Amino acid sequence: MSKQLQNYLPFQNRYKKEIILNYGRPYTNYTTYNLIDNEDNITVIYVDNKSCIDDDFDFGPGQLPENKVYYVEIHYTPSSNIPKLENIMINHHIDTLINKYGCKV
Repeated sequence: MSKQLQNYLPFQNRYKKEIILNYGRPYTNYTTYNLIDNEDNITVIYVDNKSCIDDDFDFGPGQLPENKVYYVEIHYTPSSNIPKLENIMINHHIDTLINKYGCKV
């Protein structure tokens, strides 16, 4: 893994207000999944532990609370020349992605 990626902290741009309110401490409420070998050139997946939806959100009929949405960053190998992907995914899709590629760190 490159040195630049080892020092990388995800979601820092998204949570600037929270970082300022917490006296400059970086946002660390995320889970890192490192990948060893895969065909899609993915090296790291970061999943925010904080849902995009408030806990008191009314899901309404037919919507399951288990399908909350989360911010996800997917990083690719430098040789693939693919920029990082910042996405919002539901819990079920994150589980499928991690089961296919991930090793929790």
